[in-house]
Amino acid sequence: MIALLATYCAAVALFAIAFTRLGIIATVPALMREMRTAFAVIGDKALDDEAKEAAVRQTSIALLGKALKLALGLAAVLAAAAIPALLAEAAGWSSMAAFIAFSLDPIVLLATIGVFVALGWLLKRRRASA
Repeated sequence: MIALLATYCAAVALFAIAFTRLGIIATVPALMREMRTAFAVIGDKALDDEAKEAAVRQTSIALLGKALKLALGLAAVLAAAAIPALLAEAAGWSSMAAFIAFSLDPIVLLATIGVFVALGWLLKRRRASA
């Protein structure tokens, strides 16, 4: 049980670090802005069809780049989170099936959410007082 808890804590920590360091949160609004730009160009009555096509093509390329960045970032985040579980399995501390079962336990999930909510609240409060 201790090995599973330690592995889980390491996986969650690496997930959080990778998620923030890779800028996943900032990538999503940028992706949405590109989509809104494409829709605005399509609906712009002042542009002719050729200008719309060129603008949408340019926006589509930017949108594809941001979507690819998001997909690769999410894959990297998941890979980072899997490292502790793979190491624990290789060391013989726990199996991947036991780790997944532990990770999906409702009490563990609620505790994890509670810890992250509390950390967010503390960090927000700390920034406000500084």
